[in-house]
Amino acid sequence: MLIIRRISVYLIPLVIFCLLFSLFLAPQWYYYVFLLINLLIIFSFWYLISHKTKLADFINLLIGAVFFINGALLFIIFLENVIFQGIIILFVSVFLFTYFNVIFKEFYKQPVWQLNNLKNYLYFGQLIALWFLTTASYGLLTFININIILACALILLVSLIFFWQALWLFAYFSNSENLSLISQKPVSLPLLIIIFMAAFGETAALINLLSLTIYFKGLIFTMVYYLFCEGFFQDQEQIIKRRLFKRSLIGVIIILILTFILSYLIL
Repeated sequence: MLIIRRISVYLIPLVIFCLLFSLFLAPQWYYYVFLLINLLIIFSFWYLISHKTKLADFINLLIGAVFFINGALLFIIFLENVIFQGIIILFVSVFLFTYFNVIFKEFYKQPVWQLNNLKNYLYFGQLIALWFLTTASYGLLTFININIILACALILLVSLIFFWQALWLFAYFSNSENLSLISQKPVSLPLLIIIFMAAFGETAALINLLSLTIYFKGLIFTMVYYLFCEGFFQDQEQIIKRRLFKRSLIGVIIILILTFILSYLIL
């Protein structure tokens, strides 16, 4: 059984690559490819790690991969250049191969260094997925003309889910039995969520005012999120401190002010 799981680590990304590449030959298959890839990702995680981890941890690990691949599928829609589409497809396939390989080593071989490696891959994948999804949301707002409130709400919901996953991520890899980070928080959890929603909801709306491409808009939002998280978590012990929390808020406020000024200068 172990050898089959090992082979699946190589086979799954290859199948996903073939499914993504098939969109070049038959774009009308997009929804079928979308469904098949999601089912494949869910089944793969269930087969590889469902018996190795708790349900809550399994769901959090699965969320990262599902959001990553769905973000990539939405992102590809807004790429007009075929070469860029091919580059993204290749990048997604290589990243998934590396991601599955790291997960396999973490749960079946468990070398000491692998814990940090998996944490880094999860965090990096989360940032890339956020860029994909925010770019796609701004694309829906720009090209399909969906309501701005709906687009900003979608971006805010995705970033809030990622932030909650980041709380789990840093707690999980600090060998905690629960979200110990939250118990050592500088503010109450409801207040933290309110601050997060207010800051990032405004950020999403203000970035939309900038006369930039949807890719840069998504990148700016992702950078703000990255700044917030980097200021929020301490690097090794992963303990939240008031000083770091204040720094992250100050950084977000500065970027909000600059974004607000730039938007009115451009308009």
